[in-house]
Amino acid sequence: VSKIIHMSSMSTQMPIRTPYGETKLLAEKVVEKYWHKKDIAVLRAPLIYDEAKIKRFRKVFLLPQSTRDVKIHLAYKKTVVEALANSIDRGKSRYYTVADKSSVTLHRFYERILNTGLKPIYLPHALVELGISFAQATKYVTDTLGIEPLVSPDFAKSLFQDREFEIEDAVRELKYKPGDTLK
Repeated sequence: VSKIIHMSSMSTQMPIRTPYGETKLLAEKVVEKYWHKKDIAVLRAPLIYDEAKIKRFRKVFLLPQSTRDVKIHLAYKKTVVEALANSIDRGKSRYYTVADKSSVTLHRFYERILNTGLKPIYLPHALVELGISFAQATKYVTDTLGIEPLVSPDFAKSLFQDREFEIEDAVRELKYKPGDTLK
C-alpha cells in the first residue's frame, strides 16, 4: 500500500465535541503516529449532503433555530468524493478540510435549500439556555445512576455553535472544486 486516506470529521475541531468527535479525534492521533512512515492524508468534512438527504430534510415540519443565526459549513457528497479521489495522487501526510465554497446561515439553508415554504421556529435564547440547563440536570442524575445521558450538556451547546472552516489549502493542494451550498 503506497498511500492511505483517512476520512475524518470537522467535529474534531469543534470547541465542544460530541462522543463521535472525540472518537474521530482519537483515530486522528493514531494516524499521526504513522505520518513519518507513509503518506496518510486525513480529510475532514462537515455534514455531507446530497439530493436524498435534502429530500429527507424537506419532510421535517419543525425547524428549530436559535435567535442567533448560526453559520454552518456543509459539504456536497460529490465534492467529498472528488477530494478523496484527488488525494490519492496529491494528498500528503496532513489534514485537509473538505467543504463547500462558503458557509451559510441556518436561516438561508432552510429558506433556499429546503425550499419548503416553512418558516424556522426560532427558539428564544432563554429557551436555549433552559434546554442546556435541563441537559446539565439530566447529566447529574445519569452520572449518579452510572449511565450515559441521551443528550449531554456539551451536545446541547454544540447545536448552537458556528461551524465555519478554512478550505483554501485543501482546494489548492487537492485541486477539488468546492460546490456552492445555495445552488
